[in-house]
Parts: sequence; C-alpha cells; structure tokens
Amino acid sequence: MAVDMQKLLGKKVEDAKREPKLPKGLWKLLCLGSKQTKSSKKGTDGVEFSFKVLEAGNDVDVNELGLWRDDMKSLEANPDDVKRSHTFYLTEKSFTLVMLREFIERCGVAITGRSFEECIPECQGRQVWGSVVHEPIEGRVGEFQERFGGFYEVK
Repeated sequence: MAVDMQKLLGKKVEDAKREPKLPKGLWKLLCLGSKQTKSSKKGTDGVEFSFKVLEAGNDVDVNELGLWRDDMKSLEANPDDVKRSHTFYLTEKSFTLVMLREFIERCGVAITGRSFEECIPECQGRQVWGSVVHEPIEGRVGEFQERFGGFYEVK
C-alpha cells in the first residue's frame, strides 16, 4: 500500500507520537510466525518471531496497565490489537542456540531428535508468556526501550 505523503505531511507535528511501551511484567503472547533476519549493526543472523499480545499477567501493575490503555486509545490505536516481535541472534556461541531452544520448548514444541529448522515453524499459533522489561537506550539519556527479557510456558 502506497503512503499518502500529502496526508502525512498535512498532520500537525505535535500529533506525531510513539506508541507507548507495554508496562513491565508478564504478558501472554500468541506466536504469529517467524522469519530469518540480520541485525542492522553487525549483520548478525537471527530468527525474528512476531506476536500478538493477548493479555497482561497478574504481576503487571494495574495502574500502569490503565495508563497504557488510555495512551493507546489517545493515539486511536486498539489496545486489544497490539503486535510485538523478538529476535534471537545466532552466533557460534552455544548460549544463543540454548536461548532459542528454551523458547521453542516453552512454546510446547517437541524437540527430541529434531532440528531447529523443523521446530521453529511449529511455534506459530502457540501461546507463551513474555517478560517485558524496560532498559536504557544506548546513547539516549533518559530514554528506555521495551524488550522481552525471557519467555515462559503457558500452563
């Protein structure tokens, strides 16, 4: 779909706002799929998983959750249709493969005797808990980014 430049440039500058970060804590996610990718800085190969955010866990602060929902609505964004992604960058170091393996297992995919190539597509359509953390953005004082600090099995 082509971008309507006239429409975009006709908007008020103060109306250009970032989508708010998910509040810290556990979020139930639905894995929508995966694709191979490369990091923009070093060109490291990785596997990027995309998710639909389903619900906040019990540890998400209720007040923060309410503020987030209000901020989403103020941007005319649907807080019930939020997507996120996470990339596992893969190197020769074994811990990067272990992190990917743990994610696959926590999605409930059987791994015994199977390759990553066989297991990764089976994550699609499965639910997993993602732990949202906020960390400083390198080179930008006082700004934070949201990322998943870990994944856990939905029981």
